[in-house]
Amino acid sequence: MRFATHLFAQPCDPPRITEVVKSVTSKYRIELKILRSGERVLAGLKGLEEVYILQPKDKDCSDSPRLTACWEYEGAGGDPHKPHVELKLSCRVEAQEDALHMWEAVVTNFSSVSESCGG
Repeated sequence: MRFATHLFAQPCDPPRITEVVKSVTSKYRIELKILRSGERVLAGLKGLEEVYILQPKDKDCSDSPRLTACWEYEGAGGDPHKPHVELKLSCRVEAQEDALHMWEAVVTNFSSVSESCGG
């Protein structure tokens, strides 16, 4: 699980992760299975949530399939109260059930620092 924030000078339109991934999947013979993709509001911030599995098309490949769940808010550009925010979870697909339960718990209970401090 990873949490990152950035204070960019202007709002950045987050790329759809699955669109970026789709552009390289055929080149590297990787299969993309989208489990969920769409807007999701966390702590009053409307962001993009994407949950997907990447696995090699070649059955002889030693790479294991991976589940990725991410949520990204573009930020308000220079506003320290509304920075760019990214949450991301990645794991082997064998842990998918536990990982999805963890992801739902994190995004369901996500709150801002100002909400937590009563501000």
